[in-house]
Amino acid sequence: MPFPDDETVLHGSGPDPDRILLVGGNFVRGFGVRSHELGIAGNLARKLAARTGHGADVEAHGVEMMTPARAGEELSALRIQRFDAIVLMIGAGEVLTMRPMSEWRNDLQDLLRVISDLGPNAPPVLIAAVPPFAAVFHVSDAVRARIARAIDRINKVTRRVCAESGAATFVDFGGTGPAPTAGTRVSDAYETWASALATPLAQAMASAPHEIHTHFVPVDEGERQHALDKLGVIGSDPDAIVNHIVEMARDMLGVPAASLTLIDHDRQWTMSASGIRAEDIPRSEAICNTTIQTPGVYIVEDASTSPEFQNASWVAGTEHIRSYAGYPVEAPGGQRVGALCVMDRSPRHFTPDDVATLRDLALRAQHELWMAAAG
Repeated sequence: MPFPDDETVLHGSGPDPDRILLVGGNFVRGFGVRSHELGIAGNLARKLAARTGHGADVEAHGVEMMTPARAGEELSALRIQRFDAIVLMIGAGEVLTMRPMSEWRNDLQDLLRVISDLGPNAPPVLIAAVPPFAAVFHVSDAVRARIARAIDRINKVTRRVCAESGAATFVDFGGTGPAPTAGTRVSDAYETWASALATPLAQAMASAPHEIHTHFVPVDEGERQHALDKLGVIGSDPDAIVNHIVEMARDMLGVPAASLTLIDHDRQWTMSASGIRAEDIPRSEAICNTTIQTPGVYIVEDASTSPEFQNASWVAGTEHIRSYAGYPVEAPGGQRVGALCVMDRSPRHFTPDDVATLRDLALRAQHELWMAAAG
């Protein structure tokens, strides 16, 4: 059975995406499909975006045998403040190895203590039930029934332990639609499971305290610059695809100018531009430097009235820029290194549809940067 080798951050379209950390074993790794787009992460990104209208970024962390202890290590090591919610898909390996339920309970209790220690501002954590995965394997009816009984036992324990702890919400897959039957394609099973997760995930984020939704993490400048250097694109010529994306941003948003910029040390370096000069400007004047401070879109509707930007060269000089919308471009590690931006020489209001379009194009530009870095 194949596993995908493409990007593990999946996107659902929308203007203000929820960021989801998905941690688990072989199902999160994408067992049985050749692209994460067809796996649980890609399906969850699309289902959640359709459910909320916000868009979604789902970052998948999968290992071959994701035990509760390993899941706890993952959560402790990651900057979880970047996320709006965390989904854990664990237990399938323990089903196959027939781990005693007393040991599973102890393992799960240890994991929930790690989750409790993440602090009051941690995003909500959901632990998904082990899904009815036997349907996607070619096994006998007797083996399939034995796996189903083991799944039922482990899910009952997980539900009870989550309820006792209160540190995580248990999400069952029962009653959410037709269960996979024998011979179900793996990709169809992933879609079914993602549909079951999307609604409780959206509800958990909606009920979380407002400050958790900001997913603001202060920029570590050394880490950010190192990630940009590792991409190895500063000073390179943009390929035709990057130029085309910048031109699409200009045309699709109906503005006279667009650019892809990267913040390099104390300057803003323009990788590609359309309708505006491709030149370096001091970082202190660069509006894209403000854009990379937050994970979402940054908009200035009239820079001439902004105390922060009204005297900048790109406003007061010959370019005469008045309105700006920029969406951050990230390195593979999540560090924001630049922005895809559009500009108008008149004040302008940018709609949610404009923002959704800009985000989609920024993600395409980001993909091209990653591909170039990969060689």
